[in-house]
Amino acid sequence: MSLRGHGESWNPGFWSMTWGTNLKDLAHDVRCVWESVLLREKRRKLDGKESEEIAPALPVLIGHSSGGGLAQYVLSEGIVQAEALVLCAAIPGFGGRGARVCIIAGSEDKLVGVQIPRRLAQVFRDTIKESTEGKKIDQSVIGIEDGKELHINGISIDTSFGVRFIAIEGAAHHFQNDVHQEAGARQLLSFLEESN
Repeated sequence: MSLRGHGESWNPGFWSMTWGTNLKDLAHDVRCVWESVLLREKRRKLDGKESEEIAPALPVLIGHSSGGGLAQYVLSEGIVQAEALVLCAAIPGFGGRGARVCIIAGSEDKLVGVQIPRRLAQVFRDTIKESTEGKKIDQSVIGIEDGKELHINGISIDTSFGVRFIAIEGAAHHFQNDVHQEAGARQLLSFLEESN
């Protein structure tokens, strides 16, 4: 979905968007779309068009740029629940509920950079590590791997503590729209396949 005032969605105008639209308005928009997706998936299952083994119980929430901060907000506030969270060139947000997190960044991102998403991944890892050490969550549930980092074909992948951080070499902020879209899509698909 494109949030109001973004992409091809309805645009309330600059002043209304800047001064008249708050975080809760945007979170409400996400919740409405989320509920629609859940209802559509439930109907599809009831129609027998798709078996229950194929469709995950909950969708995966993906947020790009400021939408990444919003995605973290709606999860941490319990506005929506997700199978996993994927943050693409996202700003740091407010946290997120759920065990599986994937953060994708472009090495040439001039708006967010690569260090901010990398630090965000570390915050998630530290939180998970602290929670497993304090026995707040069961580490076997999230598949913790400590210190695993790979470099393959210009893509750096770090999967430690159940949080996948991916840096796509040469990609910019809107990597889903540039020549690096296939590299990002392959990494996202790999993460999503692990969710099932």
